[in-house]
Amino acid sequence: MSITQAIIRLIAVTLVSVLLSVMAMISVRLSGVDLKDMKQRTNPRVLAIALFFNLLFIVSVALILKFWDHQPPGVLGLSFGSRGLLFVLFVCLFSAGFAFVYVRLLHSWNIVQIRYRRGNAGTFNITAVTLFGFLVLFVAALQEEILFRGYFSFVLLPYGFWAGMLISTMAFTLWHFLTNKAGIFQTADWLMGGIMLFFIYWISGSIWVAALTHFSRNITNVLIFDISGSGSLLQYEKPIKPLYKSVYTILFTILVMLTGYVFFGIFS
Repeated sequence: MSITQAIIRLIAVTLVSVLLSVMAMISVRLSGVDLKDMKQRTNPRVLAIALFFNLLFIVSVALILKFWDHQPPGVLGLSFGSRGLLFVLFVCLFSAGFAFVYVRLLHSWNIVQIRYRRGNAGTFNITAVTLFGFLVLFVAALQEEILFRGYFSFVLLPYGFWAGMLISTMAFTLWHFLTNKAGIFQTADWLMGGIMLFFIYWISGSIWVAALTHFSRNITNVLIFDISGSGSLLQYEKPIKPLYKSVYTILFTILVMLTGYVFFGIFS
């Protein structure tokens, strides 16, 4: 595949993603919801719309692979062995645990003020909407991994690791500007996330490992950092400052990449 063909393929699949994202945003706005308000993203209508368009994009990539690239979906890395399962279990537990310890430290240093959120029965409430939201978070993570790590890596494989990481991470970061408010620290978080996820995908060879790592990061943002304003274990007197959130992201990124290297590099 020539560089021109690679660029055309990347632009085409990205345009499909952008088109579907725009259609999803239009659908959400027609339903009367402001996507840039994180609290409104847990609206069941928004979740249903997001799920539909994310699944539609996954099907679109499969069709592009079949009819344009003449490749099966398995070329993106659909394997999920015992090593990948152990790594994912570790990351899920570590992500939430490390975030909780980090926030507790900030609380003890009077940087943030938190309290445990309790439901009507005196315990944390997990509703059907919350569980549906978790499902949508996973499918959203999966479709992003299929695009930015899976398809980008497939196209950029002849040009090596660094070209793939740089291009996919930049595209991943810019893509988030469509539906999010972006400051310096938030942009840095997306960049670090893109680097980490590309590294994990590249070294594991599994889109499922990358997607579940991505999901663990997103679910921690909801459960511990309360980015959606609902479904969190913790309630903040004031939102955590972006600087402190970025410090967590840097530490988390480094530790997960080191762990991934141990799981898939040293022991491979």
